[in-house]
Amino acid sequence: MHGKPTFRRFVFITAAAQDVSADEAEAWIDRERVEAAFEAAYGSHSEAVLYPDLFESAARCCYELVCHRPLPSDNKRVAYDCMLDRFAQSHWAPLDPPAREIERKLDAIGTAAIDVDAFFAWVRFELGKAQVREYDRRLKGV
Repeated sequence: MHGKPTFRRFVFITAAAQDVSADEAEAWIDRERVEAAFEAAYGSHSEAVLYPDLFESAARCCYELVCHRPLPSDNKRVAYDCMLDRFAQSHWAPLDPPAREIERKLDAIGTAAIDVDAFFAWVRFELGKAQVREYDRRLKGV
């Protein structure tokens, strides 16, 4: 079981994305919106979420962070970085779609042109492609 990310981890990811200190980043993060996004993705403290799927919950967290907009700017980039941070807990190959495709998907979330299920499907598809590329790379001994 992979737990919910912490607010502190979100602060560190935001600071890295913004190239500022954690204290600077924390000053302009709307903590209530971050917690609301985390709760939408992972459930509240009173809810028992047994065996959450790492990929689905990380993608849902990304989706919810984009929708809740806890930052004055760069919500999509930080949300995507948070998702990648969660994926780093797995043994799967890294997600690596083209930057323009990522931007289009995150923009679609921001304008409500894509729902969470469609975003899950895209993330899983991209993870599958990354796994195939990793498998091929290993077969070739690269």
